[in-house]
Amino acid sequence: WLDLSGTAVSDSLMVHVAGLPNLTVLKLSNTALRGILLEKLNANTNLKRLYLNQTEVDWNTLEVLRTHPSLMGLFA
Repeated sequence: WLDLSGTAVSDSLMVHVAGLPNLTVLKLSNTALRGILLEKLNANTNLKRLYLNQTEVDWNTLEVLRTHPSLMGLFA
């Protein structure tokens, strides 16, 4: 798992996170994330849980994850 909650991450982080094939849990709560590149997470086929509480990501933006192959929990 990777917990970056409360850090100064930006949307460009998604490009790098997509390259972590064994990532199962990603916590990005309390960040300035807007979700512009969330579709990059579809490449993380082992990602099970994604935490986006208190971010700028809205429900419409989350639609890009609807077809994620393994995502079981999304917390926003």
